[in-house]
Amino acid sequence: MKDLDKNDHSLLVKGVGEPSLGEYICWHGGESASVYLLLIDEEKPDSFLSCRAKSYNCKFTCTWSNSSYHVVRLGLGPHCRKGNDLCHWFNGTVNKQDGSLHFELYHSRSPYAEESTMLELTAEATDGYFFFKRTMKFHLRDIIKPDSPHIIQCQELDHSLNVIVKPPLSWSKPHSFFALEHEVEYQSAHDGNFESVKSTSPMQIPKMITKLRVRSRDSLVQSAWSHWTGWTNVKTQVMCQSLLASTISLTETQWNVPYVV
Repeated sequence: MKDLDKNDHSLLVKGVGEPSLGEYICWHGGESASVYLLLIDEEKPDSFLSCRAKSYNCKFTCTWSNSSYHVVRLGLGPHCRKGNDLCHWFNGTVNKQDGSLHFELYHSRSPYAEESTMLELTAEATDGYFFFKRTMKFHLRDIIKPDSPHIIQCQELDHSLNVIVKPPLSWSKPHSFFALEHEVEYQSAHDGNFESVKSTSPMQIPKMITKLRVRSRDSLVQSAWSHWTGWTNVKTQVMCQSLLASTISLTETQWNVPYVV
C-alpha cells in the first residue's frame, strides 16, 4: 500500500477510504505481534442513546436504537472514556421487536447522599468500517422516571372521593424519604370533561366521575412523569371500592383494570 509512512515504531496511514479499512496485523520475526482495526471515526449525533433509572438504587438502563451498528458497548467512568484496560464494559441484549439494544448498568452511588459528581457514560460502536465513540455526563436524578404507581383504594366520603396511591415496587425505600408526587386525571360524569389534581397520597377528587388514572414523579427533583396507569372505570351508584394490587395485571405502560362494582 503506497499511502503508508513509517516513523520509528509508528505507522501513519494516509488517504483512508473503505478499501483500506479493516483488520491489520503487525508481524515481528515471522510471528503475529498485534492486531489492529482501522476504522473511520463517524461524526453522528448521539440521539439514538437514551438512559433511564426507575429509582435511586444501583442500577439504571440504556437503550441503543441505531441498528446499523452490529457491535455496541457501554462503560462507566473515566477509564472507559480513556479506553484503558481498567474499564468494565457492558454488553446489551437485542429487542427482537425493533432491533434496539437494551443495557443494564450498575453504579456505586449511595441513594441517600447528594450527588456531587456526574456519571460519565461512554458508548463505543462499530459496523466494521465506521467507528462511533461518545461520552455523556449526567446526574442520576436527571434520568429518573418511576414505574407506574398502584391505585390501592378509592374511598367514598361525603362530598369527595379519597384516592390512595402506592409507589411502584421498583421505587426506592423508605417512601417517606423518597417521596413521590402523584397526579390523578379523571372524567366528570356531568359534562365529560377531563380534569386533574396533583398531590401526595391520599388525594381527594370529586365524587361524580366515570373513570380515573394516575401517574407519579419524584417530588423533590421534579423528575420525568411515569407512564399513566390504565383507566379505572367507576360506576356512579357505587363509587369506589378497594382495588387490591394482587388482582390487577400490571405492565409498565398498560394496566388491565377490572370494572369497579
